Amino acid sequence: MGHLWVAVALIVLTFAGAGSAWGLSSQTSAQATSTANMSTAQTPPAPPAPPTSAPSDATDGSPANPATEQPTPGGPSSAQASAPSGSSVLPPSGSSVPASSPAARPTDSTLSYSTTTVKAPSGPGQTHDYIVAVEKGVDLKANTVAKTISKTLKDKRSWTGGGDARFALVKDAATAEFTIAIVSKETASNTCGGSAVCWSNSTVVIDASRWDKPPATYQGKKADFQRYLINHGVGFALGNKVYPCMQPGSKANVMQPQDIDLAGCKRNPWVHG
Repeated sequence: MGHLWVAVALIVLTFAGAGSAWGLSSQTSAQATSTANMSTAQTPPAPPAPPTSAPSDATDGSPANPATEQPTPGGPSSAQASAPSGSSVLPPSGSSVPASSPAARPTDSTLSYSTTTVKAPSGPGQTHDYIVAVEKGVDLKANTVAKTISKTLKDKRSWTGGGDARFALVKDAATAEFTIAIVSKETASNTCGGSAVCWSNSTVVIDASRWDKPPATYQGKKADFQRYLINHGVGFALGNKVYPCMQPGSKANVMQPQDIDLAGCKRNPWVHG
């Protein structure tokens, strides 16, 4: 009988140990699963891959070009025309249309305008209407100056001689393509920066002190220097730029500044001839 109880006790202890071991194993497995789940939840996502190249502002991938300087047309800061081949007296173009529109050109209250008219000469070429003005306070008469200018522009040695352009003196500033204005030395200095003639706001601006007396470097007649001022200024109106002395010893191109040293070229007031 005693042996029976001992056997029963052994069987009970065996089952109890197995159950305990199974419970411990299940608890350990649950803890491992919980730890794995926490690890998965706390792991941050991988960062996105960086781009292979930086974006460019320029459409072609190159840096954008800076804005280029815009010089004042015809003034001292104008870009000088590239050197043309041949003689310095190569005639500049006379066919360009002035930059201004004749539709809306208000009058300037500081100017006195000419009141005479001169028709364009017959012949080929585009007709360009202009008006002459003198700044108030300058000791010149607009109609007198207009007569000199008109005579010069009608001369075959002027721009008319090329067959591309003709000029008509009008008395309505609002319909003129451009103005030729004789102004005080102070106004010319402020507008042209020291040059005797320049192009500004659809106006050929001429220094009255140079109109009256050529610079010592010119060494020519007053009338010839006035012709140079007219033809050089109207050249700006036609779209031409400054020329250098191309061949020392030859006549200067009319678009070469002749109110300063001629750099070896000879004075020349005309476009042709």
